[in-house]
Amino acid sequence: MSDNFSNSDDQKSKPNGLNSKEPLTPGTYDPNADLVIDKPRLRTIMGEYRDNRGTLADYLELSTGTLSYKMNETRNACFNLREIRKIIQRYNLTEQQVLDIFFKNSFKK
Repeated sequence: MSDNFSNSDDQKSKPNGLNSKEPLTPGTYDPNADLVIDKPRLRTIMGEYRDNRGTLADYLELSTGTLSYKMNETRNACFNLREIRKIIQRYNLTEQQVLDIFFKNSFKK
């Protein structure tokens, strides 16, 4: 009987699998990449909307300290999906802007 799970040898032989050593093709997701926020780009967009850390923190219902931790990626802080969605709505971000800001190292171009 076949199931949807495969052993580790099968995963190694599949291109672009989690355990694959093959390079990713352009435009693909790299699940092993560290998520890195493009803080300068986010701050530029915030400035275009005349926002600062205080106004964005209020909008996201966070303290300014917590927002700073998330923007600076300190104390293991990162934006959650709800916060990313709210930022997308606030700044009318395009799909490419979202990828560039929040998933800078996760997608290869």
